[in-house]
Amino acid sequence: MNTKKTEFERPPDCFSLSGVRMGFLAVHISPSSVAKELDALYYVTKECENFANTPNLVLLGDMNADCSYLTKQARDKLLLRTDKQYEWRITDTMDTTVAPKPCAYDRLVAVL
Repeated sequence: MNTKKTEFERPPDCFSLSGVRMGFLAVHISPSSVAKELDALYYVTKECENFANTPNLVLLGDMNADCSYLTKQARDKLLLRTDKQYEWRITDTMDTTVAPKPCAYDRLVAVL
């Protein structure tokens, strides 16, 4: 993929599985630039669709998309949220941590 490495502290990886028409985009979003990296990820999905040769994608990983790293107001403005083609299968009310405070840092987003 041709994604600029400067857009991400930890660049996403795109892969597909043989025999199924599905691509996967695995990420570990930096806690210090969550909104910026998640909006950049929106554009990376198009590259991943081309790489995997399918529009059927699943975005997954530690997106740090909750609590102190990303407010509800900022989350609601994300391109991955405002475009209804993206369905967040791990929702805001789910707890993906072992910490006492419930937060949904890990996410799974399906491209419909």
